[in-house]
Amino acid sequence: MAWWDDLDQYLSARLDDFLRQHPSLEWQVSMDRLTAQEAQTLKLLQSLQQESHQTRQRILETATEIQRWHERIGQAQAAGRPDLAHAAEARKTELFQQGNQLWSQMGVLKTRSEQAQTLLETIRQQRQTTAQQRPAAPESPPPASAAAGRPVSPSDPLESAFEKLETEQELQALRRKLGL
Repeated sequence: MAWWDDLDQYLSARLDDFLRQHPSLEWQVSMDRLTAQEAQTLKLLQSLQQESHQTRQRILETATEIQRWHERIGQAQAAGRPDLAHAAEARKTELFQQGNQLWSQMGVLKTRSEQAQTLLETIRQQRQTTAQQRPAAPESPPPASAAAGRPVSPSDPLESAFEKLETEQELQALRRKLGL
């Protein structure tokens, strides 16, 4: 798999070089990434809100059940049935434990919602900052040979021919290295 890693590094380096030479594309990639992150965070917030609502409903249902079993304890005691009163008391205790677990879950959901909201605000600030940093106009990339430190005339056909040859040779060498 070393050849795969080499190819990945090569392509990643080429992409980075290309994006540096085209700042407007680099800017667009950043904006797209931030937009996707914002959409994911909004989806997470919506999911957390829905889960919080469901948990809140379960807490209310549990509280209603606790109240009902509390009344049944009184009924059993009034009827002289300590066996039913103890069983009802045990059920009420179970419901209290369930309610405590739901309450803890609600606290976790609240914390996660706050964290997601903070993340959303951070993403929106980054998006706003990135939007303000949009490159004014597309820049023409420097010639490849000039980037290598050699002065060249853009209209030099011999230089262009050699650049093409060197590029083809690099590509063939990479293909041989990768076994393609």
